[in-house]
Amino acid sequence: MSKLLMPFKFIYKFFVQVFEEGKKAVWPTRNDVFRGTVTVTVTVAISVFVFAGFDWLLQKGLIYILEK
Repeated sequence: MSKLLMPFKFIYKFFVQVFEEGKKAVWPTRNDVFRGTVTVTVTVAISVFVFAGFDWLLQKGLIYILEK
C-alpha cells in the first residue's frame, strides 16, 4: 500500500471500530429517554423558581436596607 493511502486506512479502521462499539452499547428505551427528559425538565423548572425567588428576596431586602 502506498504511503499516500496509509492515513486513510487508519481513519477507515477507526470508524469501523466506532460502529462496532456502537453496536455493543446498550441503548436506552424510548420510555427511559422520556422519563429522563421529564425529570430533568421538572428539576430545572423547580430550580429556576427557587433561585428566582431567592434573587427576588435578596433584591427586596437590599432595596429595603438601602432606603433606610
